[in-house]
Amino acid sequence: MRYVIIAALCLVGYRAGRWARNRHTTQAPSAPPVVASANRTPRPAPVSPPVRSGLLPPGEFKTLYLLILSLLHGNIFFALTESMLIASEKGADATYWSLVVFNYVIFFRILQSQLMAALKYDSRWTLGVFDYLVVFLTCLFEYVLFTRVRFSWGGEDFFLRLILGFAAFGAFGYLLTYLRTSGRLPKRIRRVELFLQSTNVLVLVVVGGLALSRILGWSHLTLPGFHYASAFLLLVNVYVSMKATLSWRRPSSRP
Repeated sequence: MRYVIIAALCLVGYRAGRWARNRHTTQAPSAPPVVASANRTPRPAPVSPPVRSGLLPPGEFKTLYLLILSLLHGNIFFALTESMLIASEKGADATYWSLVVFNYVIFFRILQSQLMAALKYDSRWTLGVFDYLVVFLTCLFEYVLFTRVRFSWGGEDFFLRLILGFAAFGAFGYLLTYLRTSGRLPKRIRRVELFLQSTNVLVLVVVGGLALSRILGWSHLTLPGFHYASAFLLLVNVYVSMKATLSWRRPSSRP
């Protein structure tokens, strides 16, 4: 909680500083009028810079976004490690080790996805309130998922329902990301982005389907099997995402 408060204070301070600078700029004394003479061409009036929409200009998306990610995920990483150490006291069986693999893979996948967003969409995204809400909701999901082993109500059914809900949330987020950025991308990169976001959605649909099948009792897959199968799909998703992101920087003669 203290990291969340620190991140919120950083955001408030950042916005206050920008407001003060903008106010100082807009209230600067205007230059005296230029009197035109017969042998002198009058200077054109200064043009005010365009006003951007959203909380931050696109060029400043990366700095603040990475600051919030580092604060929140640093705290979540230690919470995950602590929870796994506490759970090991109950017995380090096959289910425990499969859960360790699944938790660290999903932590890395979420962090990698948000880092790639900061790197790719720095100049193509006008940050708004909804974007911050997504970051905090995602971190809230991670914290509940990783610390549920400490509580009696955090059983298998709750775990599967949590995965199912987050799979739907993530698929919607990837779809929204493509719709908000595809119009500003070159044709070649837009095709790459369409393939990437389609892969992201497909992986989450499969993981959510596996969780739903266990909830309904349709699957013969054991819980460790679910952990390993989901972790494998997420690792494939990480590889595809990294490869697609690197292809953004490759020069191309095509438009």
